[in-house]
Amino acid sequence: MAFTFQSKSWSIAGEKEFENHFTILNPALSVMQVSVHEENVYIAMKAVENGGVFVHNLNIQYNNAAGETDLDVIVDSAVAEAFPEAVAE
Repeated sequence: MAFTFQSKSWSIAGEKEFENHFTILNPALSVMQVSVHEENVYIAMKAVENGGVFVHNLNIQYNNAAGETDLDVIVDSAVAEAFPEAVAE
């Protein structure tokens, strides 16, 4: 089944530590891939530091227990849960 997805990005001001592996400054986050398996949503993202100095890949997992079907809403909820300090651009 094909889903439409409106790509957007989020930013975080200041330093942010990701997955206890790396810390970057002023990251901009964007979605590279979304995979939905029943209630489990897996999102591959990239985090770009300070406008392009460094690019890191990261993954987040989200449980869509509410049964939401709009992929935009699912991704927004997943990012908000994983990075509450992130602001949509």
